[in-house]
Amino acid sequence: MANALLHAPAYQAAALALLDAGGALRQSHPAAQLLWFDASHVACVYDAAAWRPDDLVASAADLWSQPGADVVDVVIVGGPEALRDAVRGARTHGATARTLGLTRVSDGGAVEVDHTSRRVAEALRSAFTQGVPALRPEADVEARVAASLRRGRAQADELASFQDQLSSRSARVTTAALAVIAALFAAQWALGDHGIVTDLRMGALAPSLVAREPWRLVSYAFLHANGQHVAFNAMTLYSLGSFYERLLGRWRFAGLFVASAIGGGVAACFAGPTHIMVGASGALWGMLGVSFALALRPGDTLPAALLPGFRRNAALNLALQVAVSMLPHVSWQAHLGGGLAGFALMLSGALRPRADGRGEAAWRVAGGLSVALSLASIAAALAVGQPWTLRGRHSLESILDER
Repeated sequence: MANALLHAPAYQAAALALLDAGGALRQSHPAAQLLWFDASHVACVYDAAAWRPDDLVASAADLWSQPGADVVDVVIVGGPEALRDAVRGARTHGATARTLGLTRVSDGGAVEVDHTSRRVAEALRSAFTQGVPALRPEADVEARVAASLRRGRAQADELASFQDQLSSRSARVTTAALAVIAALFAAQWALGDHGIVTDLRMGALAPSLVAREPWRLVSYAFLHANGQHVAFNAMTLYSLGSFYERLLGRWRFAGLFVASAIGGGVAACFAGPTHIMVGASGALWGMLGVSFALALRPGDTLPAALLPGFRRNAALNLALQVAVSMLPHVSWQAHLGGGLAGFALMLSGALRPRADGRGEAAWRVAGGLSVALSLASIAAALAVGQPWTLRGRHSLESILDER
């Protein structure tokens, strides 16, 4: 079969327009060019004249059903409107949260878009503003396709190497933190319903007590108010912590967790002397701060193909957590303090792993000290508070007077 890119003007113009818009070829076929813009966005351009209609519909449906990309665009060049309708029908099977775009470019250059991503729609409309462009020289097309294939393969290899690297690392600090949180919550439950009294005895953050009992700036992060609170934070810690521990390394992650918890605790102290707080949210916001810093200045920490999707997710997570911070009984001060701590550590470069291994020895020490500080803070809180001695109901005032 002859390569339609060299003989079909509309098909050539559509495929090369997406390459010019930043697409890189992942697969080159005489009648279909599969491109990707980043790890979350792929597009396939079909020459309808070179396909049997049923085969094209099946191919588009299969492309839309593949997991991985958040945005999948199908571009059909030529063919009757009935073919477009048949492909659209293949898209409707099953609900999905992904963006499944469909564009038809007529033989005369008319562009019809249906949920297509803005990048693809704008590139195609720009290419066909004055009808169908003339064919480009064969040598130019072949060179462009070869270069895009090389770039696509290089990006795919970089992404695969990054994913292999992450999968080869463990998340032991995250697992240990979750285990400690679960154990302390079980202990809170076993002590009975003493509410805030139990929290204070076990190391909750109380600004009026921090000067005498500084370990509360760390111990509070491992305590939670109720089942819903611990479940939400545990799920978030598992999700974010597993990723960032593998990305940064366990010792950097341990340092990040504790530094963010302390940053959140210090900020929460400014909310007032009676502002009692528990929860890992300050430490979790430190990870959000890291994601925001990476979105602004990724360096070589993340593959280029991962960045657009990473930035979208970072923005969505930040917006969601800002909304959560505005809810009653949520300490936005702790969230802000933890987030700023993580943001500063990453933006400054202190948390960024280096290819030459510089700083690893220092982070092993800092991470080890962070783990030791966490355990010592919890032990000090329990030794001083002696929560196992709780009997009956105690008032908040009596607990504060004891200190």
